[in-house]
Amino acid sequence: PDNVHLFNGSKFFCNGEDGDQQQAIPIGKVNDDYCDCLNGNDEPGTSACSDSSPESKFYCPNHGHLPLSIYSSKVNDGICDCCDGADEWASGRCPEANCKRIALQALEQDKAALAQLTAGLETRRKYEQEGMDASLGWRQDLMQAEADLRE
Repeated sequence: PDNVHLFNGSKFFCNGEDGDQQQAIPIGKVNDDYCDCLNGNDEPGTSACSDSSPESKFYCPNHGHLPLSIYSSKVNDGICDCCDGADEWASGRCPEANCKRIALQALEQDKAALAQLTAGLETRRKYEQEGMDASLGWRQDLMQAEADLRE
């Protein structure tokens, strides 16, 4: 998704369409487990470029939760970095996709944070109203005192 601008018809542009030292490869060479682009952009779904381009990224779709990009060097390293196990496709070490569980936990955390913010907002509104009421009372007292001085 981050590199969708690199795709154009039947070609994949390693550096973007207007990049310096343009390198284009056929679409069929994207994610073929061979690093064709010097920057590793053509292998977002494999770890093929992790040695030649330490900044190359692997895209985790994380079905059921938020997508994520991790370094390609973390692909098939025996550790499940993607909650859907997409990064451990060769080892099969992530048999249970837990994106839905993680998404539900994140939702509960968001609900708790929203409740806390809502309570804080209500407290603020209460203090605002108390301040406005006090200010109105002081103004009335001031006006009465000024009127009393004029008499």
